[in-house]
Amino acid sequence: MKKLLILLICISVCLLPSCNNIKEYKGEAISKITYVTIDYNGGYTQEHVIDLDLNTYDYVSYYPDGKTVFDAENDFDDEQEQIFLNACYSFGMFSLKESYSRDGVDDGGRWEFTIEYTDGSTKKSIGVNERPDAVFEKCSTYFFDLCQKDVLGCLPPFYSYPPNVSWSSSSKDDPEFRISVVERADFKWNTASSEGNDIFEINEGVKSRNDLEPGAKYTFCLYTANYTYKEKFQKITVKEYDYNRELTGEREVYSGKWFKQIEFEVTTDKIYTYELTYKNGDFVIYTFNTACGPLLEE
Repeated sequence: MKKLLILLICISVCLLPSCNNIKEYKGEAISKITYVTIDYNGGYTQEHVIDLDLNTYDYVSYYPDGKTVFDAENDFDDEQEQIFLNACYSFGMFSLKESYSRDGVDDGGRWEFTIEYTDGSTKKSIGVNERPDAVFEKCSTYFFDLCQKDVLGCLPPFYSYPPNVSWSSSSKDDPEFRISVVERADFKWNTASSEGNDIFEINEGVKSRNDLEPGAKYTFCLYTANYTYKEKFQKITVKEYDYNRELTGEREVYSGKWFKQIEFEVTTDKIYTYELTYKNGDFVIYTFNTACGPLLEE
């Protein structure tokens, strides 16, 4: 009993926030953080500027021909800023060496990480064909959460966008049949989201018509052989709609929990969606259509 009690106490302690190795940043107040990358193979330059006074992020691209493109911007609040600062401090982003380099790379690149403090001082780290990967990788998700962009270029796969479930289509009568395109419609994943998109417009935008026989039935298959999000997964729901702007004739085709493989029949001139929902509130909706013949009238 005593050993069990000690074990429970240890588990409880390890569940406390301090056990995630994140410490509070209490150093000199930071005014601005700038991260610049230069591709030696062409001179393409990217500049990421995080202004901690204005709570803004800006991203600018410079091209060898002199063209400048302001590609992205984002605002953040004080709480998001503090989470970001704590993580960068804890994982070593604020204590990088002055320089990193590796010889023997002809087409590599250069990066510069500059911290500007409110007292006017600065700290700069420069890398040539080399960087502290462990630090960058640990901090990459915090940069994304603040800026909504893969600033450091090493964001883990499927952190910003949900992974696709593999799919295929078939027909007993027509072995050459293939549904050509599946598009992502709406999603919420970690701190990123895109919601309220027009499913009809998405399917119209595909501008593809499959070589299907009007009124015939075909089979669509989803399978999770290469999918690794079983623990987060909650439910899948497949729906069918008439192919029109109002999406009339809604019908639930399938609803279930975790699956290895599911197949369902689809008929022509319909719009289909399948929604995957997750235990933490994330979700993603994919859509495809079985339109055949010429483009349909709106």
